[in-house]
Amino acid sequence: MLCLRVRWQVIAIFLVAACTLTGCGEPTPPEAASLYARITMPADPIRQEPSRDAPYVGLAFYGMRFPITGKMSNCEWLKVKLPPTLQHVGAEGWIIGPPEFALIDGGGCADIPDLTPRPAPAG
Repeated sequence: MLCLRVRWQVIAIFLVAACTLTGCGEPTPPEAASLYARITMPADPIRQEPSRDAPYVGLAFYGMRFPITGKMSNCEWLKVKLPPTLQHVGAEGWIIGPPEFALIDGGGCADIPDLTPRPAPAG
């Protein structure tokens, strides 16, 4: 397990350096009435599902912004649209929400569609 963590850290450092040189972390131009998740940590895993145990589909880096398409558990998790470079794994992924790993630009948690499953009514 330690070997995998070290590999992810090495990959993250390499990608941060590459993004610094090529500008891939440039802010996304704002769109009218859109909500974005802005990454506030050096590297934040993007996951397949809203769980810390879910497999990674990519990494997000400090300052990157992703359009938000939904939330779970009062914004504990944010569902975001992936950039074209990661869309081979799917069009969307999950990141940990505010304030731990990302902030919401363009609105607040109440403005995001809630995707939290609701229990079926008893009956």
